[in-house]
Amino acid sequence: MSSDLSNTETNSSDESKGRTYGLDGDLFVVAVVTLFVAITSFTLLFTIFAWGWLPAFIVVGLPAGLVYGWVFGLKQGRPVGYDVDWFEQLTMGTSWGYNPQHQPSHPPVVRPD
Repeated sequence: MSSDLSNTETNSSDESKGRTYGLDGDLFVVAVVTLFVAITSFTLLFTIFAWGWLPAFIVVGLPAGLVYGWVFGLKQGRPVGYDVDWFEQLTMGTSWGYNPQHQPSHPPVVRPD
């Protein structure tokens, strides 16, 4: 019997970071730590520093909202590096790839010599 067959490892668990409560990879840790910091900061501002509940909620809610927006809008269910590519395209525009808005309407004609 000939053993000319090649054996290839096809275990996809090496490529996955796993999921916790529906969040990919370590995003669950980011969500829990953000919630803990937000609740702690709100409690400190409201009780110890005697802020009103609305200013304390706004000061705490804006950064927490940005973090949750990043987690659920740019990381969850997206490919690796999607958030970096999105910010890069937002700030610098497209660099590689076809962009019809930057193409001339009549390309130059190359004439053979």
